Amino acid sequence: MESFTKGNRPELAEKERLEIGLIEAYLPQAAGEDEVRAVVQAAIAQIAEGGTKPGPRDMGSVMKVVQQRIQTGGLRADGRLVSELVKAELAK
Repeated sequence: MESFTKGNRPELAEKERLEIGLIEAYLPQAAGEDEVRAVVQAAIAQIAEGGTKPGPRDMGSVMKVVQQRIQTGGLRADGRLVSELVKAELAK
């Protein structure tokens, strides 16, 4: 869309904008930071039911549970955001 705008082709830029809007209507909505944080906290609580609270060394197992919960919930989340939130929650 930007290329068409820079190339002085507003009709093609508008066509691209409409196509992007159509495609985004069918994509799952991206989860917000608060929603992802809630999923992360629930995953940590689920793992902690085994007896010990997970720490930073358990990041891999927590990430696996979080990714499964995100996928099952039909959410879409940025992997970097999920990783940062898991690190922050495990460091508490």
